[in-house]
Amino acid sequence: MVARWPEVGQIRDTLMEAGALDVDAPTVSGRTIADNLEWWEASERRARLRQRLHDVEGIDPDDVIRDRARALPGTVTVLGGTIAPGGAIVKSTAISPTLLDERGRYETTATVRVFTSEASAIDAIKQRRIARGEVLVLIGIGPSFGMPETYQVTAALKHIDEAGRIPLLTDGRFSGVSTGPCVGHITPEAAAGGPLGRLRDGDRVRIEIDTVTLTGTVDHLGDPDELAARPPHPGLAIERARLPGDTRLWSALQSLGGGAWSGCVYDTDSIVTTIERSLTDG
Repeated sequence: MVARWPEVGQIRDTLMEAGALDVDAPTVSGRTIADNLEWWEASERRARLRQRLHDVEGIDPDDVIRDRARALPGTVTVLGGTIAPGGAIVKSTAISPTLLDERGRYETTATVRVFTSEASAIDAIKQRRIARGEVLVLIGIGPSFGMPETYQVTAALKHIDEAGRIPLLTDGRFSGVSTGPCVGHITPEAAAGGPLGRLRDGDRVRIEIDTVTLTGTVDHLGDPDELAARPPHPGLAIERARLPGDTRLWSALQSLGGGAWSGCVYDTDSIVTTIERSLTDG
């Protein structure tokens, strides 16, 4: 049904086998998915835009959407380690190739600078108080604190460090245009007692990212018992007090439900029972 673009047929077959695509399904155009794909392959608009990319931007359109033979390796690497025992994610294809060794590995050992708000981190970047050889650690912006997007921090880092030599570790999330060794979604989050929230300025960490095997670690290089015995960073309590009421309520419900770091599993009866018990005990 999609004879003019064989690759569509291959993708279609793979998705259909997985039960993820029905090419006979109708769409808002009044045609089926297969009809739309066939139309798109031969459309005048597609041909015009491809030509514009080549003539005006100097970009090969086949480098924008690639076929399987030329596709990039996996773009996301899942990390572990003593700082991220529940996992973390990095967009590994956004790390500059100049920072990778011949095996496609990124490795660094550096001193951390800890911030508990996006504003304080951005101010430090603007004042050039973050330098190569340091790791910017931004905590307290995970699910329990509303998980705001951290594009401004990554954009500011890129402004002073275009090569991406300053890594970022956070329990928050990134914009899709973030670049460099930015490790996000570190779990458990700092507000839930995760090791990330026990880091202090001057601690040393090692970051290893294998962009080929899509594995890696984020590890604290100090005494693990000493790190575990530390209280959460005091700045977390300050930032928690500034949260709006609805975010604080959402945070409490997350904790009762097991936390987002446990896969957002919830049990309504258990939550209600816990709340009722706390009211009775109080």
